[in-house]
Amino acid sequence: MFKVIERYTTSKGNELEFCKSDVLGQNKIIVRDKSCLIERIYTKGGKGELEIGCDKVEIKSFAQVIRAWKSEQVRF
Repeated sequence: MFKVIERYTTSKGNELEFCKSDVLGQNKIIVRDKSCLIERIYTKGGKGELEIGCDKVEIKSFAQVIRAWKSEQVRF
């Protein structure tokens, strides 16, 4: 089951949800775009893309992932 941490609508109208899941474990966050039904999973301590056109960076916190999406540095 998904637990929604936060919801956010981008400047382009995409409806994002930031979620956790007991099935995936406590060190993962899921970014879901409800507008186009796409999702991406980030793992704390792993690497992920948080800026378009840049190398993957270490994911240090869920807040880091949420900030990148809300500032539209990364998108689907």
